[in-house]
Amino acid sequence: RMGNVGGWEFDIDTQEQVWTEAVYHIHEVDITGRPTESKGFSFYAPASRPIMERAVQRAIEHGEPFDVELEIITARGNLRWVHAIGKADLERRRVIGFFQDVTGRKRAEEALWEERRQREAVLADLFEGAPVAYHELDRDGVVRRVNRAECALLGYQAGEMLGRPVWEFIAEAEREAA
Repeated sequence: RMGNVGGWEFDIDTQEQVWTEAVYHIHEVDITGRPTESKGFSFYAPASRPIMERAVQRAIEHGEPFDVELEIITARGNLRWVHAIGKADLERRRVIGFFQDVTGRKRAEEALWEERRQREAVLADLFEGAPVAYHELDRDGVVRRVNRAECALLGYQAGEMLGRPVWEFIAEAEREAA
């Protein structure tokens, strides 16, 4: 319960599913209901459903295990991220697996990515607007980024500088010292 983790089993022949209490809780459905294959897949968000359907199909047809993180829409209309792991037991004609609500972790990751994007945008603005000439080079000395001040100083447009070795923009007499 603490980890929002549950288990499930799918009968390949009857297409019936068995869920643990935690899986019912994650889907926000009454524990007295009996899930079926079509009902189980119907909880997946439109972009996630074909991914899960293919994963289960490949498990049944080829014995391939799966490990995916996808979005579901609960019975109450809440969007949740889930981590589903499954594998086929073809001898018993079952696909079995584990199911975890990872919404909290996904939201934290998204918040971190947004914070990073904002920091990068501020740094990009500082780089571009700096009154001093700046450029970024790759390991081979090729210009990957250049600011307006450097373009103005050297008399080039950024597009003319990008992808070219920095040495091309240094006077021949100064290259050795540079």
